[in-house]
Amino acid sequence: MFPRFLCPLFVGGTLWRSELGEIEPAGRTLSWDASGFSNATRETVCLLLLKKIESMKRFVPTISSCLAAVFILACKHNPVNPPPPTKSLRDLIWTTDSIMYPGSFQTNMRSIWASSPQNVYIVGHNDQNAGFMFHYDGKTWSEVPMTSLHGGFINGAIDLTNIYGVDASNIWAVGELLFNNPDPNGPFLDSSLIVKYNGFQWVQEKVNGGRELRAVWGSSPQDIWACGVNTVLHYDGVAWIKDSIGNQTPSIQFLSVWGSSYAAVLMIGGKTDIVNGTAIDTYYLYQFNGRAWIVADSSKSGNEKFGVLLGSVNDNIYSLGYGVWRWTGLSWQMMQSSIWALGGIGGRATNDLLVCGVRDQILHYNGTDWYQFPGFTNPSIDFAQLWSDGSSAFVVGNDGYKTYVARGK
Repeated sequence: MFPRFLCPLFVGGTLWRSELGEIEPAGRTLSWDASGFSNATRETVCLLLLKKIESMKRFVPTISSCLAAVFILACKHNPVNPPPPTKSLRDLIWTTDSIMYPGSFQTNMRSIWASSPQNVYIVGHNDQNAGFMFHYDGKTWSEVPMTSLHGGFINGAIDLTNIYGVDASNIWAVGELLFNNPDPNGPFLDSSLIVKYNGFQWVQEKVNGGRELRAVWGSSPQDIWACGVNTVLHYDGVAWIKDSIGNQTPSIQFLSVWGSSYAAVLMIGGKTDIVNGTAIDTYYLYQFNGRAWIVADSSKSGNEKFGVLLGSVNDNIYSLGYGVWRWTGLSWQMMQSSIWALGGIGGRATNDLLVCGVRDQILHYNGTDWYQFPGFTNPSIDFAQLWSDGSSAFVVGNDGYKTYVARGK
């Protein structure tokens, strides 16, 4: 607020109000009350009044000089406070929450999405057919019931693997419905499961066919991709449609999907072949150009060209595995290698990134070097994914029994 005692000398007429309005940013009008200008920046008022005092010297030099001296002292007495410096994500202070569904042996959450630090979801596996999803409201974690036996809306056994939202009212989680096999010696049978939060409640989406889904991503509520075991599905805002790329490669398990727009989407799939008694993993990079999926590249274990899990920060797409790679639009550029697998990425910019991985790893990249946060020393905890809004972060993982969420702020 500008000092009141100077203002009555100059603000009595229309001239001052109009001049102040010209200097203030467009669309902003100054107001005056008993204390002074309530919505003028100090720089604006200081510059304008000094200019007016200077123009008065030829008429009343003594008074104008005195006013100038008083005015300068007033401005120095009330300096403009500079904005606080922007903190790096490396400055985060961490606390860790542990989550265990009552009576369960395994509460293994492995995917996370949030619209804000007060609206965070995590999903994963639980052996009790309950405790598949938890929500954080800024204070506490609470279960979101999924199955009908535990107050939810899905009949039968399920599992959840991944979650993603385009906004707080359009969130999708994917996984599988599980069925008993008539052959007692055979594996469980499954089909694709997709649930959606529509702004009011979670509901089960209608899906025809498909197997376990591993990943979900979308550019808008009318453009959502989900992929998994021999299955790729697309949602156009009306219905889920099975994409033919899943039928063309029956041995492929699609592991991750991410993009920056409707016509710029990447997907990674993989398969394992036994060659001379040795398992060889081959991964394929698929690109969607707005019309169809094409195979853009491939990579083999031990000589990776890219990672198997995708994520983005400010429309820059990254892949993670035994290292971090950034997508240039044409190819992958390796940023860092790792002897341990990495799985999640988030942050504010290309020079302010967070990455998480197995063996209790949370790393930060500042554009120059990588830093591992101290205090995470439990090698049994594997962090799987993270979310960050640029000033805080949530990292989810588990030790095979219990879920852990590291919260940084």
